[in-house]
Amino acid sequence: MLNQRLSIDGNNCTVRYVGTDVPVWPDEEAIGVEWDDPARGKNNGSVKGTQLFECTQLGAGSFLKSASLAKKQVRYGTSFVEAVVERYASESRVDEIKIGTKMSQVLGFDNKGLENLTSINLANKGVSEAHETDSLPLARVVHLDLSFNLFTSFETVLQCLQTTPHVEWMSLNGNRFRVDAEGTPNSLFPSLTSLSLTNTLLSEKEVLLIIKHFPNLTHLVLAHNKTIKSIDLRDTRLQFLDLSYNNLHDLSHFHFPPSLTSLNLSQNRLENVTAETLPRSDSLTELDVSYNTLQWSDFDQLCIIYPSLTSLRINDNPFTKEDFSTNNLSVSPIDSQIIARWHKKLSTLNGRFVADQERSDSLIYFVNSVIQGKIDYPRDKGANKTHFDALVASLGISQAHATPRVTENFPTARQAFVKVTYTTRVDRGTSTTTQRLNKHSSVQKMKFGVLRNKGFSPLHSCTIVIDDIEVYDELKTLDFYGVTDSTKVDVLIQ
Repeated sequence: MLNQRLSIDGNNCTVRYVGTDVPVWPDEEAIGVEWDDPARGKNNGSVKGTQLFECTQLGAGSFLKSASLAKKQVRYGTSFVEAVVERYASESRVDEIKIGTKMSQVLGFDNKGLENLTSINLANKGVSEAHETDSLPLARVVHLDLSFNLFTSFETVLQCLQTTPHVEWMSLNGNRFRVDAEGTPNSLFPSLTSLSLTNTLLSEKEVLLIIKHFPNLTHLVLAHNKTIKSIDLRDTRLQFLDLSYNNLHDLSHFHFPPSLTSLNLSQNRLENVTAETLPRSDSLTELDVSYNTLQWSDFDQLCIIYPSLTSLRINDNPFTKEDFSTNNLSVSPIDSQIIARWHKKLSTLNGRFVADQERSDSLIYFVNSVIQGKIDYPRDKGANKTHFDALVASLGISQAHATPRVTENFPTARQAFVKVTYTTRVDRGTSTTTQRLNKHSSVQKMKFGVLRNKGFSPLHSCTIVIDDIEVYDELKTLDFYGVTDSTKVDVLIQ
C-alpha cells in the first residue's frame, strides 16, 4: 500500500506511511498521506516530534486511522479503458471486452460512437491503470485530458497513449507519478505537439525524460512546479514555454531552444534583470512577465535581451503602478512609456492592440518628458542612447516644444474588456457571478480566479463550458472562444 495513490472523499493523495508508530494512537494501525492539495494537510509527516515520512510540499501531510477509512469514500483507481467506456460509450447493447486478463460485460459499449471521438476528458476520474485493449477504436482522438488522476508511474500514461496514437494535445496536470529512466519503454509519439504538466512537481530530469517521447513537441506548460529551478531545452523544438507560478527569481540556469517564440514568466519573482539572469533570445516574439517585481531598469534590459519582441504583457509590476499626473494622452503615461521605451515596435501590449496614433502620441510624450527631466531615462549611453536619438530624429524635435496630439474616438484599453457572466456549479449549490475580464486573458486565468473566489485551490479540478461547448485548451484566450457580454459560461467544479 505504500506509495499507492488514493482518492479520499474526492481528494487525491499518496500513501507515505503505514504502521502503528503514530504517538497519538499507540498500537493502532494508521496511514500517513501526502495530499495533492497541500491546503488539506496538517503537518509535514511528523507527530509530536516523531518524523514518520517526508512531504514534497510543505504542510501537505496528514495521518488517518486505518479503521476510519471504512467511513470515508475511498477510491483506489480505475483503468483507462473502464473510464472511457463509462463516460463515452452509449447504452445500446452489451459487449464483452478484455480488461487485463479478464473478460468483462460492459453495457453500452458502442464501437461506432467511440470511433468518432476526437476529444477525451478523463480529468479527476481516478485513472490509475491502462489495460490496453483492441476494443477501443480511438484513432481519431487528438485531445486527451488525464489531469488529476491516480497514476503512480509515467509508464502507465505511455500505455494509455498506445490506445490513442494520434493525440496532438495532452494534459497531465495535477498528477503525482514517478518517471523512471530505466523500465520506461522507448515509445515515440510524433503526433503530440502540446503537453501540459502544471502542478506535477517533477524535477528537471523527469521533465526531460518525459518530453523525449514526443520528438515534435512545440508547446510545453510547466506552471506551478516550484521544484524546477533549471532546465536545458536547447535540443527541443519548443515554440511556446510556460514557466508561470514557479517562484523564480532569475533564469540563469535555464537554456531555451532557438525555435522558442513565446515565453510565459508571469506570477514569479523576477528582479534585477541582466543578460546573465535571463537567457537571451533573438527569436522570441511574445513575452509575459506580468505579476513580477520588475522596475524600469529591468524593463530597459528586456528591450535588449529580446530584440524581436512584438507582444508583451508586463502589467502588475511595481513600476507599472507608479502615480503619474494626468495628461491629454489617449493612453496612460505608464503605457506611453512602455511603448516608447521599447527598442522595436510593439504590436500588442497587455493583451490589446497598439494602434499607430497611440504609438505616435506615446513617442511625443516620452521624448518631451525625458528632455524636460520629468522621466528618468538613461539616454546617454549604449543601446538606450541609440534608441533615444532615433526617436528624437524621427519626431524632428530637438527641445521640449511639441505637445502630444489627442485623437477622439481612439481605441483604449477599456475596449479590451468584456462583461462575463458565469454560472458556477458545485456540490453545495449553483451561483451566478458577473465580472469584467480582459478578453485577451486566457481561459485558465479566468478559471483560477473563479476557483479562488469560491474558496478552492487554483489547482482544483474543474471544467469550463462556453456556449455549451467544453473547453479543452485553457491557454487560449476568451477572445479566441468568442466570449462577449452575452456569452454563456459554465464552471463545473468537481
